[in-house]
Amino acid sequence: MNFRGTLALIALLALSACAGVNHLPEGDSPGAQLVREKCTVCHGQPHPTRHTAQEWKHYLGLMEVHMKTRGIEFSSEEKKTVLAYLQRNASK
Repeated sequence: MNFRGTLALIALLALSACAGVNHLPEGDSPGAQLVREKCTVCHGQPHPTRHTAQEWKHYLGLMEVHMKTRGIEFSSEEKKTVLAYLQRNASK
């Protein structure tokens, strides 16, 4: 493959990688930052609209247990921030 072909392949791969980016609402907020930091340790980044506010409360409780078993720190303040963020941006 020549230089131009290699360059085109690299550009195509870069663009396809960006297509799967999950942009979060309030992207610079502490809640969004914690979702990116804590949630992606074990799985893909969840979008807040994936669940309702009540469902997020349930799922965050389950995830807290998994995080403890994996030794991932998740303070009560961080949990409050993440839950408030997810519920504020949840599906209606």
